[in-house]
Amino acid sequence: MKPELEVRRDESDSGRYVFGVDEEQFHLLRRSLIAYLAAEPHPVARELVLGSDQAGLEAVLQAGLEYADVVPGPLPLTFDEVRGLYGMLLTVATFWPASEEDFVQRVGHFRETVRQLAGLLTWALREVG
Repeated sequence: MKPELEVRRDESDSGRYVFGVDEEQFHLLRRSLIAYLAAEPHPVARELVLGSDQAGLEAVLQAGLEYADVVPGPLPLTFDEVRGLYGMLLTVATFWPASEEDFVQRVGHFRETVRQLAGLLTWALREVG
């Protein structure tokens, strides 16, 4: 995974941030979200971590599609969706009850990589202001 994350403000007036993720970053975000949703069935806990627009995150990360049908690409996200991704990444990396081996099987990376991606979200937003 590349150690950087590009972000720009959407040129329209949507207020979205567009994250230029590489394919590996995209799939790490997607697999982390899918693993989190599978492990956390309670809607209140999901809203606490993901925010109120869980459906928006699922759509942009194509969580409902089979892996072969997923087309990685830029992620247009509202600030609340970015905050939801950040919270989800830290929750998955920190509070996951599974062994490290189980974690890697479900998410596809080590916890440190998931935490690193959460940090990249923060650094990228600092650059855009």
